[in-house]
Amino acid sequence: MQESGKLVLLVSTLLVLFIVLALIILFTVFQKKKNSLVEKQKADKKRFEKEIAETQIEIREETLRNISWELHDNIGQL
Repeated sequence: MQESGKLVLLVSTLLVLFIVLALIILFTVFQKKKNSLVEKQKADKKRFEKEIAETQIEIREETLRNISWELHDNIGQL
C-alpha cells in the first residue's frame, strides 16, 4: 500500500510541477506579446504625430502662399 501512496504522490507532484511550468511559459509568452503590442502602439503614435506635424506645416505654407498671391494681385491692381 505504501508503494501505491508513493506513486500517487510522485504523479501528483509531477502533475503540479507540469502545470506550474505551463503557467510560467504561458505568462512569459503573454508578456512578450503585450510588450510587442505596446511598442507597436508607441511607434504608431509617433508616426501619427509626425504626420500631423507635417500636415500642419503644409497647411501653413499653403496659407502663406495664398496670402502672398493675394497681396501680389492687390498690389498689382493698385
